[in-house]
Amino acid sequence: AVTGVQTCALPISLNSPPNPPPKVFKVRLHDDLGTLDWMNGEVNGEIVYQLMDGLFRSDREGRARPAVADRFTWNETQTELKLHLAASKWSDGAEVCAQHFVDAWTRLRDKSFASPYAHYAAPIASFSADGCKRLVIRFHRQAPEAPELLTNLVFFPFRPDNLKQHPKAFTEGTTLLVNGPFRVAEWRRNELLALERNPRYSGRRPKLERAEFRFIPEDATAKTMFELRQLDWVKEVPQLLRTPTMEESGELLQFPSLIQYYFGLKDRKSTRLNSSHGYISYAVFC
Repeated sequence: AVTGVQTCALPISLNSPPNPPPKVFKVRLHDDLGTLDWMNGEVNGEIVYQLMDGLFRSDREGRARPAVADRFTWNETQTELKLHLAASKWSDGAEVCAQHFVDAWTRLRDKSFASPYAHYAAPIASFSADGCKRLVIRFHRQAPEAPELLTNLVFFPFRPDNLKQHPKAFTEGTTLLVNGPFRVAEWRRNELLALERNPRYSGRRPKLERAEFRFIPEDATAKTMFELRQLDWVKEVPQLLRTPTMEESGELLQFPSLIQYYFGLKDRKSTRLNSSHGYISYAVFC
């Protein structure tokens, strides 16, 4: 496997925060979301990463840092990873257990579920829960890049009982159980998706009380709302909408954002790297 990191610039407009900072942060999105199902669908990572914590999180340099995983150890050949989970709770107060990762990855690899991201789990041979706080992962080969791989949102835990009780949890939002710093407070289709602080979050409490993602397809409308301070953040500002005043104000920034790509390779001459057991992990900041 080959792991790489690349940095690139993303133009955004970010209004200077007043003093004291706002309790509500308003963000422009181009399109409404079809689903929040991180294992099936083109979800918005900027939203889902506020709702969920996985075993690891990427830091500013793209390195994996423990999140739900409190600590971990490798065997000598780096083919088996044993993780101990930190004290972490779901938004209903239940403990996050290793079985929730087993349930999630079983769903991810279920052929009847047909996730377009199932191939991300190709290096994993098996996984099992040893009690609530211990997860064991075995790989087909040496997998030193596994912590970086497991930062991806498709490896977030999952509560099957939540979907059984609320079959539309991923498309309603407010009934979705999460373990991240925010939870869904409101979702009005083609208008607004609002997040509020998760009071049961086990990590550092976010300073914001609420984040509002507003669906504004027209660039000109977004620019006007930004100038009227009805938006705090407009991502990917088109060149045609950039005025001299905006350019000189310091509110047009180059802002790094982590994007991960995984490329599966099939080599008929090699038994070591193939579509099932080998891949290239390439993390891109842009």
